[in-house]
Amino acid sequence: MQNQEAELAEAYALHTNQNFFLTGKAGTGKTTLLKRILDKSDKNTVVVAPTGVAAINAGGSTIHSMFGFPLKIFVPSFEKVDMNRATNRALLKNHLRYREDKRKVIQELDLLIIDEISMVRADLLDAIDYALKYTRKNQWPFGGVQVIVIGDLFQLSPIAREQDWAILRNHYQSPYFFHSKIWQECNPFLIELKKVYRQEQQDFIDVLNKIRNGHVDKQVMHTLNQRYEPDFTTEKSETIVLTTHNATADDINLKALNALDAKARKYKAEIDGNFSESSFPIDEVLTLKKGAQIMFIRNDMEEGAYYNGKLARIESIGHEDIKVKFLDEDRSYYIKKVKWENKVYSLDQETNEISQEVVGSFTQYPVRLAWAITIHKSQGLTFDRAVIDIGNAFAMGQSYVALSRCTNLEGMVLTSKLNPRSVKVNPQIQQYYQTAPELNVLKTHLQKAKNLYALQKIRRAFTLAYLKDDLDEWQKVMQTKTIPEKNKAVKTLMNISQSHQKMASIAHTFQAQLDHLFKTYKETEDSSPIVQRSRKAIAFFSEEIFHQLIVPAFEHISLYARKKGTKAYIKVCRNMLKSFWASLERLYKLKFEGQKIWEGKELTKEDLPAYDDDMTSAAMIEGNTFEITLEMHRAGASIEEIAAQRSMATSTIEGHIAKWIKTGQIDIYKVMNKIKVGKILKGMEAENERRLSVLKSKLDFDVSYAELRFVNAYEQSKMGEKN
Repeated sequence: MQNQEAELAEAYALHTNQNFFLTGKAGTGKTTLLKRILDKSDKNTVVVAPTGVAAINAGGSTIHSMFGFPLKIFVPSFEKVDMNRATNRALLKNHLRYREDKRKVIQELDLLIIDEISMVRADLLDAIDYALKYTRKNQWPFGGVQVIVIGDLFQLSPIAREQDWAILRNHYQSPYFFHSKIWQECNPFLIELKKVYRQEQQDFIDVLNKIRNGHVDKQVMHTLNQRYEPDFTTEKSETIVLTTHNATADDINLKALNALDAKARKYKAEIDGNFSESSFPIDEVLTLKKGAQIMFIRNDMEEGAYYNGKLARIESIGHEDIKVKFLDEDRSYYIKKVKWENKVYSLDQETNEISQEVVGSFTQYPVRLAWAITIHKSQGLTFDRAVIDIGNAFAMGQSYVALSRCTNLEGMVLTSKLNPRSVKVNPQIQQYYQTAPELNVLKTHLQKAKNLYALQKIRRAFTLAYLKDDLDEWQKVMQTKTIPEKNKAVKTLMNISQSHQKMASIAHTFQAQLDHLFKTYKETEDSSPIVQRSRKAIAFFSEEIFHQLIVPAFEHISLYARKKGTKAYIKVCRNMLKSFWASLERLYKLKFEGQKIWEGKELTKEDLPAYDDDMTSAAMIEGNTFEITLEMHRAGASIEEIAAQRSMATSTIEGHIAKWIKTGQIDIYKVMNKIKVGKILKGMEAENERRLSVLKSKLDFDVSYAELRFVNAYEQSKMGEKN
């Protein structure tokens, strides 16, 4: 059967920048859909979760480790707070001074997925929003990052201790994430998966739906209380007890284990690298015996021999070999140890893509004792047979979590009758779920969301403000390191910084033009004005980035890499250069409606000035190489021929020619048409403008940067003659 909600959620995740809450009853395939989105998406994506175990299971990081948050509540203002218990916007800034690699991951982030959102408090979501805005220099919701949150609010709730809520209630209507300030601001959708895969009995599904919504009527009471067996014993029942408290589950498991007349064996996990105890997916030391009832706690990704929640009994046990027999089938199996990996996100500066690096691992048998388990730990598990003790259910949604673990009514036993008072559902959750849009609304909005995403991708590609972080890092290192000829380095930094400021300002103006073009596009659906204007902008900014940022930085690195005591300094410079290249690549890769915008030549590293390895001084670089170009020009070689014979970029030779025009050694009319020189000089005078990038955008005829550079050098030579 077609699952329209899942298909729409996938489309919104892959092809739009729409923030939304993906939810659904237990067994509707939320985790499966998450994995499918991760497999198909080409966005730079990070997955986070509120707890270590949830993060490991989702293949991501914890929220606090990803963003470096302190373990305190967050007050979404600048008001004074008790620093021992809370942080505010001003104080949180101190925790947002990320290492360069972490900062770049956040800056290049396209999609943030938050799993188990039901346990995320409202203030934590606002802290994430603030961190993204601050780090990305972007005041759009979540700093322009798409955020998808996944979970079921009818299950586990966020923890808000009384002393914390005493502070937070002044800012939030409830602790739930949907009452965060950012979630109310960013116009998110609620997409609820409806098709249930875990249960197939419609009458059981109907009962679970009513329990989930807190509607305990006579039919629900009658159906469930038929499963009430107060004297049921679990000794030989080959089933599992779901209980509300850890102490009860531990007591049941320990008594059952001790009752077995067999030798106990202990198996210690192998922990390698960085893997915190709070993230252990299972006990570090497993104590098992022959005859013990165990449960697998993850899916078998290699052979498909077991799944998360599958029950078995140990047939034989040795130093390394554990043989089990599955309870639901006549088959034995030798358990193998499996590895859980702790991964961190990093940015591949060559591809400009976010990737994951394994920094630690936890290797252990993927089982736990399973005569009993808490309802909390049973989340995500499926059982064919279970004994449920919900007489002391105390938390919101706890009864629903327990009952929905079962695949059918026949496999369920209740040790206490269902008490309607134990079926607790927060009315705020019920009210929020009623805001879910109809399918036809989601379908209608999809195309608009795709168009908006296209606009945001183009806008972001022309956002150059974040490069200031790299320039600031360069300046910081320059101030703290002793490097030779520091005044020359300072001058280079100032020139590049000034060029960056000018570009960032022009980019801001262009973004306003884009916004206007998109308003017209919504009315006409004609994309050609956007494509053509963006193409011109790419031509302009790519030349600017290359000639005003990349080439000066490359030349500076080439010069200082030969000097002693500059290793740390050069490393920072090279990282900055990689950021410049990444901004250029982002422009060339831009697409609109699936069409690649840029069709012209792409500037690459091959276009950079080439320096010979045996050149060891600035004098040789600035002397001999310029004179060789002058001699070859006087011999009649064209700029292209000089570049080819010297294995240099054409732009480098053009720079040499401009220098000799300025000194009067080369006649400009030997390299340019006299009429065009006159037109450019006239344009310079009319616009009262000498900045080549600005002048190029204002002239109403085709002109290259090389021609502007030549005429500018010629004008300076004439001014020198007058003086």
